[in-house]
Amino acid sequence: MQKNKILYGRVLFFCTFAASYEKLYQTMAKFRGTVVINTERCKGCRLCVVACPLDVLDKQPREVNPRGYHFVYMKQPEACIGCASCGLVCPEGCLTIYKMKVE
Repeated sequence: MQKNKILYGRVLFFCTFAASYEKLYQTMAKFRGTVVINTERCKGCRLCVVACPLDVLDKQPREVNPRGYHFVYMKQPEACIGCASCGLVCPEGCLTIYKMKVE
């Protein structure tokens, strides 16, 4: 019973921490960003989706590019802060990140 209580406490702490971290990112962000995706080159490997700290990107569920791959799109464009984590991990180099300062 004690082990279950400790595990539940850790999960609850992690969920609370993750929610507050995302809220902090949203309120403290002084930058807005956007990601331009070269959909014809994208292979849909999802490395950029996993690398994004704010869950901005996702894989297109229905559409495919001319090469037959499901490509990535911006699921929540208003949440992007232009951190470029997605662009750094993209093996095809098909992401261009723009960042602008918000006043």
